[in-house]
Amino acid sequence: MNFPNPGQAYVKVDVVDKDSFPPDDPMSKFTASLPLIADNVRRDMELISPARHHRLSITHWFTCYTNFYRQDCNTYCVAQNDDVNGHYTCDSNGRRVCMIGFTGSLCDEDIDECLMAPCFNESTCVNTIGNFTCQCPPGFEGRLCDEDVDECSKFPPKCRNGGNCTNTLGSFRCTCPTGLTGRHCEQDIDECKLAAPPCRNNGSCQNSFGGFSCRCRPAFRGRHCEIRAEASVGSTTGEVWKLPVFIGIPVAALAVVSIVIVVICKRKSSRRSCSGSGSVRSTDAASNDYYNTHVEFGSIEEPTKEPTEDPTEDPTEDPTEDPTEDPTEDPTEDDYTIADKAETLENDYSTITLYE
Repeated sequence: MNFPNPGQAYVKVDVVDKDSFPPDDPMSKFTASLPLIADNVRRDMELISPARHHRLSITHWFTCYTNFYRQDCNTYCVAQNDDVNGHYTCDSNGRRVCMIGFTGSLCDEDIDECLMAPCFNESTCVNTIGNFTCQCPPGFEGRLCDEDVDECSKFPPKCRNGGNCTNTLGSFRCTCPTGLTGRHCEQDIDECKLAAPPCRNNGSCQNSFGGFSCRCRPAFRGRHCEIRAEASVGSTTGEVWKLPVFIGIPVAALAVVSIVIVVICKRKSSRRSCSGSGSVRSTDAASNDYYNTHVEFGSIEEPTKEPTEDPTEDPTEDPTEDPTEDPTEDPTEDDYTIADKAETLENDYSTITLYE
């Protein structure tokens, strides 16, 4: 094979019959002109010898040596990546292709990418040889600082002391519990120094971390000393009784007890004696084994109809009773009876004491 003309290859093939005894016998000759295309594409060709009826099939393709390009392999290119020879690669036709960040015929001139403002979100661009970097502000990340940072998913948590974190573009926000403030809920609020102090009615305020307490004056109570203690009486259910109602309850109960005592005296008059001095004692020996009942009536005035007493008689004896009579019988009373005492008792119940 030889190349007499540019872009062509000349092929000559001699076919001989190789014997064990020389010389070899020639059989056929084939010649062909092939297009010289260095594209690494396989091509088939068939050659025929009419005289001998021989047929020859040829498959051929052409490629260039390393660093030679184009179909005729006449273009030379070697990739470089240094500051002396440049920064480029070679394409399929042997032309230089500059690497990113370089320009010029030899690709040895640096490109300042920061002139094109490639960085986002107010980040800082720093040019380097053939490249650049972006210095991201807090809250952003990525090569171009175009990715938001979710601060709420980072550890340790951004919000302290139980604060609730909400992510925002390039930042975050903390919702602090009552009594705390600051970007991270790390600062205590001194409620005692607020324009409107929390303790009312001259209560003393004591600040604590995340809260406060009030030391109230004796006349007030409540978290803020807002309740006047002497004006009401609280119950376990939270209801408040006014002072007149609170005083009226024992007075009414006192009257009921007085009526009950009178009824008991009437029913047990056969076994008890109600003396004019205002005391009642049980005379039943059996009941005395278990009870010692004594009722005192205070400020009981005797009625104007009082039986005439004999000054010669013993004052300790009851003039209406016969000592010889059975004490279990109902004594005879003239005008001043137990009912009269009960009526007097209902009119004056200032002092009653019950002993059991």
